[in-house]
Amino acid sequence: MTLRRVWLFLKHYWYIPLVLLSLLVAFVVYRSKIATLLGLITSAQKDHQESLDKLTKVYDERDAAKTKAADKHITDMGKIEKRKKKDETKVDNKIEAREKELTDDIDKIAEQLMKEFGD
Repeated sequence: MTLRRVWLFLKHYWYIPLVLLSLLVAFVVYRSKIATLLGLITSAQKDHQESLDKLTKVYDERDAAKTKAADKHITDMGKIEKRKKKDETKVDNKIEAREKELTDDIDKIAEQLMKEFGD
């Protein structure tokens, strides 16, 4: 009974044992070439990983340089802004002093005119 089922299975699905047998023969015959192929695949994978590591390092260095340049720019702009505010304060103080000076001069001139020409 069991042999009959096996025979019917093989008769109906004859290509499955044929494919398995072909794979077994190919493995035995081409074992050294398969090993070479696996070595080649492993080598390519290792080279690819090394390339990725190098690219990652380069991009990290580039990003660090950009960040450093941006930080320097921000610091420089802060210094320029502080110097600008300081200069504006100096100019404002000079303007206020000159206005006060001119106001005092106008008051003195007005007093002199009143003395000379009266009320």
